[in-house]
Amino acid sequence: MKLEPVYLDELNTQSKDYKVKVTVAEKGRTREFPQKPGLLFQTFIKEDERKNMMRCSLFEEQIQAYEDILKPTRKYEIFIAPIGVINDQYKFNIEELPYQMTIRSQTVVQRLNSEAGPILPNYQLLSTIPRTAEPENRFGIQI
Repeated sequence: MKLEPVYLDELNTQSKDYKVKVTVAEKGRTREFPQKPGLLFQTFIKEDERKNMMRCSLFEEQIQAYEDILKPTRKYEIFIAPIGVINDQYKFNIEELPYQMTIRSQTVVQRLNSEAGPILPNYQLLSTIPRTAEPENRFGIQI
């Protein structure tokens, strides 16, 4: 299935399969979620070609995973990120759309800056991963 590009103002909570071209306009600092102590999150403000702005959220381990990928002023295509309603009191500025995008495991983020080069996977040989159990204890039976 080929996804046609849309603009941020065309998205709502019913949007499922889509792609948007955006620039990271602002990157927030990592904070603790007020309603759930211990839960870390980070927000970004994304802007499309029409100057529409929408918040995007990362949670827990995603913050570190996207640290070197999502940078301010860089352009990206984002595919299939869930859209939720955002309360007005949490908006950074009044021009933000009333929705926020959340990056999840099924979301694809592709950098568009041609001079930056591709984002390559970081492969690791299985032999370099340390064993977690001794061979004689692998079935949980001790003799």
